[in-house]
Amino acid sequence: MFLDLALIKQPHGRKFRAMRLLAPLVFLILLSKTVTWAEEPLSTEVTPVPLEAPIPDSSPKAVPAPTEPSDTKTDAPLPRLPGMRFIDVGHGFFSRSLESMTDHVDTFFGDDRIFIEDSGTYTRLSGSAIYEKKGELTFDGTVRLRLDLQNLSRLGRKVNLILASDDDAPDGGKITTGEPIFDRIDSAKPVAALQIVLQEKRRWDVRLQPGLKMRVPLDPFIKLRTRRLQPLGEDWLLRLTTIPAWYESRGLELKSVLDFDTTPSERSLLRLSNGLFWEEGSKKNVQLQPSVSYSYILTPADIIAATTGVIFDTTPYLRDTTYFANIRYRRNLHEKWIFVEIKPQIVFERNASFRPDPSLILTVDMLFGEQYR
Repeated sequence: MFLDLALIKQPHGRKFRAMRLLAPLVFLILLSKTVTWAEEPLSTEVTPVPLEAPIPDSSPKAVPAPTEPSDTKTDAPLPRLPGMRFIDVGHGFFSRSLESMTDHVDTFFGDDRIFIEDSGTYTRLSGSAIYEKKGELTFDGTVRLRLDLQNLSRLGRKVNLILASDDDAPDGGKITTGEPIFDRIDSAKPVAALQIVLQEKRRWDVRLQPGLKMRVPLDPFIKLRTRRLQPLGEDWLLRLTTIPAWYESRGLELKSVLDFDTTPSERSLLRLSNGLFWEEGSKKNVQLQPSVSYSYILTPADIIAATTGVIFDTTPYLRDTTYFANIRYRRNLHEKWIFVEIKPQIVFERNASFRPDPSLILTVDMLFGEQYR
């Protein structure tokens, strides 16, 4: 929606360029509708959710009512707001099949959400080689470790120790960039933090994260991450993630992502995402990041996903600054914890007069944790 509104007043050439960015996504959707893939049973190689059987019927009669205290109904009449009937469906029905597909795809791709929200110890070692337009070869890498501090958890709150080679990217890692390998090592800003779980439920997840960026001088920070899941009818799942934070080096910042997920078929996931990012030192500029992604399970060991999106600045006025599109093919290479990914990507930036900047990314991921046993 943001994309269409932003392009109404743009020249025809730019609108045509944005339409071309949607081509890979449209092609992948049409392909999944027309091509008959080998009907292999979906296994639980990567996720504890059993996918070898067809996803269960998502009708309200087939799913027992949630048992959370907030969903418990009483015989006494409760106050109601007008126009809330559509949202109230979530209190009598939770789309477990949709949630299972979402978790399966995000786990397979090693999404940051899995690293943050899952229980227990988790480790990720990721390395990417990026072949640039002019034949240059650059690199990107990530090391993340989460340790369950069981001794501290006995005090009443679950506590994890977070160690990472870099802080979270503002765009959620949708655009892959790299540097020469030695420059990449020098530019790394390691992070150490405690993650205190304030609430951990299916609907709500709240975590407080005080920590330090390991540089000279040290840069202390504190984050509060909240995530809300809400079914919208029987076919859509809303996820709102909000992260207000404070850094000594740059002050306050806010990151928020609103996702709408649905499953067009038993093997596919469609996600409409709207991101917002603001930081105190950006002269009141709010960055908007709408995007669309479509994932399709080819086999239990292979998933392909297409993503396209745009980034807007709102200061001094609403204007498009970046368009991007990519296709990710990811394969479970060994057992449940070694993955390889090929990602052709194209980016159009205003600073480069919207000239196409294609690249090809090869990534190897090693993931260790509860989801990958």
